[in-house]
Amino acid sequence: MKRLCQVAKFLPKCFGTSSTSLCLLLLLSLPLSLPLLSEDNDKDISIRYRTYVGILSDCLFSFTTPADYERFFNFFEKERYFSKRHETLTPLKAIRSHLIGLLVTIAIAVFIYFQAIEIKNGTVEEAYNGKTRAFNYIVGLLGDKGVIAVGTLATCYFLYKIWARFSNPPKQTILLPPNY
Repeated sequence: MKRLCQVAKFLPKCFGTSSTSLCLLLLLSLPLSLPLLSEDNDKDISIRYRTYVGILSDCLFSFTTPADYERFFNFFEKERYFSKRHETLTPLKAIRSHLIGLLVTIAIAVFIYFQAIEIKNGTVEEAYNGKTRAFNYIVGLLGDKGVIAVGTLATCYFLYKIWARFSNPPKQTILLPPNY
């Protein structure tokens, strides 16, 4: 399945050239049994597949021109007999990934805040490698107030993205393989 991601990353390059027959041969060789997803507000196309152990994974790629998107979708509809479906995401489904990002951002900000307090008090363990020394230097330079400011900015960014997607959920184009 690693080959699938390598082929998918090569697709935008070959669709942008005149040798689209090579692209079509590559597309025919892809073992796609799960849907292809694309959102209207986003230029990325997501190919979902199952790995050898059954874990669902995805690979993102994008094209440079809108004509390439149309050729890509037309190929899957006409040559591979995929069915195209448009749906508007529910508000909760639209913000799911941003909620995870918000929670991770808050957790990282809290961790770095306590690290900044330890650095301020002088109770942090001595750093034995360059990465830890650089991290401690940056956190010490920011201080606890700076960490709170950066964490608040990152949290506000995610809250804005959540509000924007919740109030106006994107439309999603789904290409379903035959017999799915």
